[in-house]
Amino acid sequence: MRPTRQAAPKWLKAYTIRTFQRSGRKSLLITGAKGAGKSTLLEALIDDVSLPGVLSEVERGADGLPARVWLRERGGGRRCLIGVRDTGAMRPCKEVFDAGGIALLQAVRHAPGAWAAVDEIGFLEACSPPYLDELRMLFEQKRVLAAVRKDGTPFLQELFARSDCFVLDLDGVEEEA
Repeated sequence: MRPTRQAAPKWLKAYTIRTFQRSGRKSLLITGAKGAGKSTLLEALIDDVSLPGVLSEVERGADGLPARVWLRERGGGRRCLIGVRDTGAMRPCKEVFDAGGIALLQAVRHAPGAWAAVDEIGFLEACSPPYLDELRMLFEQKRVLAAVRKDGTPFLQELFARSDCFVLDLDGVEEEA
């Protein structure tokens, strides 16, 4: 049973907390197919805690398709444009990742507290090696709760292979009886 976009089922939140705690790992990566509920579960786990982090927001065009993707500071107003639809495909804005995206992540990394949230990490980030380096530093310095696409980019494979990260694949989670 997959979670719905409206709200993460209580059993899924409890299952995630329990399995993550048992893993003894530092950070939690939530992955799954498009629409599986990665962001919904991440928000349920945060549960109104003021957690520093960044999130991606999709702006749809008149045709209903994604037209722009913004990277926004959680709980703040700062944001930067990281993707624009161009000839039918989303094109990353490298120069924005290299400047605005890095600045947002640095603020998250230097924020007080042990935890940070990133929603989501996907293929757009691959355009900016300095942004990826800043993400690596975030994972080194904080415990990170992240929604991660299943795209096969080298950086995402690197994240999934980290020994300090517990990966929860929502495509393989079934409700317990």
